[in-house]
Amino acid sequence: MSFFGPVAELAARQHGAISSAQLHRAGLTESRVRTLEAKGVLTRAVRGVYVVAGSVGSWDRELMIAVLVAGPLAVVGHRGASGLWRLDRFRPGHVEVAVEVPAPRRRAGFIVHESTLLPARDRTTVRGVPVTTPTRTLIDMGRFVGAARLGSMV
Repeated sequence: MSFFGPVAELAARQHGAISSAQLHRAGLTESRVRTLEAKGVLTRAVRGVYVVAGSVGSWDRELMIAVLVAGPLAVVGHRGASGLWRLDRFRPGHVEVAVEVPAPRRRAGFIVHESTLLPARDRTTVRGVPVTTPTRTLIDMGRFVGAARLGSMV
């Protein structure tokens, strides 16, 4: 079996995105990754994350890229999670991730929110994208919206 079969399957589950670390764990050397990039099989989305040729650009893919950049325990949070959960009037578009401290405050194209506590019970997935649970999302949104809007979100 080709090495790329498992890589393609993983990228497909991640909306076409795959991290350098995942490529290396699958057995690809840095040289092989550069060759695949030169051939157009992989395209660098941001430093450390690629997209597979032919994958469809989407908000879900942008969220997945942000999660992959932010680290293995990152999840979509805050307004991004509100959009994924379709809470109140939140629409797809925000790209925000939540991570346990320490983390960089901002990365190119998305916002990183640090949390001192982001346990497994506050994490789940929607359409294959790691995201905070609805309850945790509502708690986090308390800093962005007023009480009336938060109530309508509930």
